[in-house]
Amino acid sequence: MTIALSSDKDVWESQYLKKGEVWRGRSDLPFKIPKGRVLELGCGNGKTVDALRSAGIEPICIDISRNALTECAKAAGPGAIVLVEADVTSLPFADGIFDSVVCFHLLEHLLIGERKKASMEIARVMRKGGRLYVQSFSVKDMRYGKGTEVEDDTYERGDGVRYHYFLDGELEELFDGFVPKEMKHKVLKKRYDGRPIARDMLQLEMERR
Repeated sequence: MTIALSSDKDVWESQYLKKGEVWRGRSDLPFKIPKGRVLELGCGNGKTVDALRSAGIEPICIDISRNALTECAKAAGPGAIVLVEADVTSLPFADGIFDSVVCFHLLEHLLIGERKKASMEIARVMRKGGRLYVQSFSVKDMRYGKGTEVEDDTYERGDGVRYHYFLDGELEELFDGFVPKEMKHKVLKKRYDGRPIARDMLQLEMERR
């Protein structure tokens, strides 16, 4: 059963309006992404944009939240970055125009029907042979199971933001028009109240058939 939630756009506008520096800090690039026409999905406040630009990539970035794009523009500074307010389930781009798509910590915020639409849109805007780079939390993550379950392995923790935790093989099944090239877990071990805990993320590189 799916529990009705507030509009995704309203939730994210509120998140970035109240705390524009949410998820601040530079992200690393767990993949070697070639230069070319690169689309970043869910750019947020620019965490990954900084890393992409340091690698010589000037991405086209989208986010559903205008407030997030405002923060991203501040973080990016001057340059050739293009920011677009858009929904990943309905991308405003022509077919087959991107060489690479970067999708870090976006798919986990979508319900299953939205993830399927997003995967089709991602495939549509990528050229054959293009590369997709995904990073999302796995079911082994320390926060798995916390909050109200709204779908299988998907939880909302009280602020309207939901998190889906992926099983091994689930992303490959979602993107069945792609050939998996590399999949690994990134585990960040920490301690909380003296207890060992771990953040666990799936990192997957796929090639568009």
